[in-house]
Amino acid sequence: MTRFERWCAAVLSLTLCVAAMARPRQENSDLLASLPASVHAAIVIDDAAALRNSPAGRTLEKWLTTAGLLTETSEAWKQLASIIDLPPAQAFDAMVGRSVVIALEFTPDPSQPGGVETCWALISRIEPGFEKRLYERLKPAPRGVSGGRPVLTLENGRFELATTDSADARVLPDDRRATAILAPASSSDLFDKLVAGPRHAGPRLADVPGFEHVRKLGAEPVLALLRGPLPGVYASPESLKETPSILAIAMRPAGDARWEATIAGNPALMTASRPAGGMAALTLPRAAIRQIAADSMFVFAGPTDDLNFSKIPGPMGEQIAKLTGPTQELDALLGPRMLMWMHPADATSAFAMSVGIQMSDVTRGSDLGDALLTRVLRDHACPTGPDGTRLSKELSFEGLNPEAQRMVEFRAADQVVREGQERAFMAWSYEQSGPGEQGWWIASLARGGSTRAATAEIERLRGVAAVPAEAERDVFSVVRLRPAAFAKLAGPAAAAIPILRSMTQIESAGWEVFLTDAGAAHGTAWLEFSKPSIQPNTPPPAPDADPDTAPR
Repeated sequence: MTRFERWCAAVLSLTLCVAAMARPRQENSDLLASLPASVHAAIVIDDAAALRNSPAGRTLEKWLTTAGLLTETSEAWKQLASIIDLPPAQAFDAMVGRSVVIALEFTPDPSQPGGVETCWALISRIEPGFEKRLYERLKPAPRGVSGGRPVLTLENGRFELATTDSADARVLPDDRRATAILAPASSSDLFDKLVAGPRHAGPRLADVPGFEHVRKLGAEPVLALLRGPLPGVYASPESLKETPSILAIAMRPAGDARWEATIAGNPALMTASRPAGGMAALTLPRAAIRQIAADSMFVFAGPTDDLNFSKIPGPMGEQIAKLTGPTQELDALLGPRMLMWMHPADATSAFAMSVGIQMSDVTRGSDLGDALLTRVLRDHACPTGPDGTRLSKELSFEGLNPEAQRMVEFRAADQVVREGQERAFMAWSYEQSGPGEQGWWIASLARGGSTRAATAEIERLRGVAAVPAEAERDVFSVVRLRPAAFAKLAGPAAAAIPILRSMTQIESAGWEVFLTDAGAAHGTAWLEFSKPSIQPNTPPPAPDADPDTAPR
């Protein structure tokens, strides 16, 4: 990574870090509306400088530092500040402290079959004095003209920079700030469209179906949108050809240690599944969600996203294939919905983890599922009775009805259970639910001294399968995390490893998304820190608006 690439990473990272701290500006939705419709994702943030020193901002910064996530970013920012001859905090405020937009485009990557390439650009409003300082300190070279504006290059042509103070680029008529646009040379197409501004021909994001969700959230502090699936998550060259639509996310602080967001728009942008019955076919009943243990450290409920053992890519997929054998027939029966949670089990059990996956045919699925688990567990577990008594050394589940409970114990290499040794049990069964042979494959893994926790979780999962088909069904996606509770499982190691130590400082995080009668997603997301564990740093004095007028 070159020096300037590190600077750019610093700008992007620090900008996103303050995303939850900016104050409301009504024109945020207008800024996004003006971007070309080819933009796949964008975020607009306003007044980051004023809120960088807020209690919420300092809490977040301290957590990121504890997690070791700002080490390289902080160093890169210090290098940039040194080049432009300003203190790091003042350089940040001058560069991205007011209005800033990050825009991304995703295009097929010709160098990688099935790959997606990401193009990005940063748009910032800067003071005239700082614009002059940039040109003097960074010493850019001329590249040419784009959209009637001179374009300069940095880092031997690896990056492009243009600034304009034209009236059509101003948000407010009396705004004297310039607009700076920065992008890597590999994103020159996006860069040229942004430099051209209103002169660029073609549709805008405002023309994309669903942009009204962005308008409704336009008064929120920070506004982001997706116009298509994210690469590396749900995007592929094929998905980039889908009809454009919008998912909007509006973020806001909710106290010194909590951030919240509103989610609204097309739910298809949150999943790779495209069921014939539409997104409503992926919803779960609220009664099923209520079966989840209230003290769970981790919860997921939502689409399986075409869960497929046989299609996991790369070396991991190869290793899984060796372990499981052929799974194509079983894969075809799984989905489209699933539930998963993990929680402290009881006084004698460290944790219990439960998984429920829908199946289209539990009779055939039980044969295939048992065969799969036999292949995977045959060298690591033996069947047990309800009381934990080992039945034999060989796994065999032939002749069992789908609804019969299977139970195994994970064994030590010498197959001897020693006094005081922590034992681990796994239980599973197949429950018919819904029309025909439809149902659920339910399983539980519990670590502790008895089979009680695993059996209790199977009964809880049976409650999920027993929810009537006609029950209210609008839960699209639920994720709940209690990282501080989860980190306790690591014991003393949690204090020694930065990422685990940072987990102890997050009380809860997640999202809950539902579908409206019209089929749109609506929900909330949150991130809440443990208040006693993170104390914000003392704020430094606020810098001058224009760095060239500040005392040196």
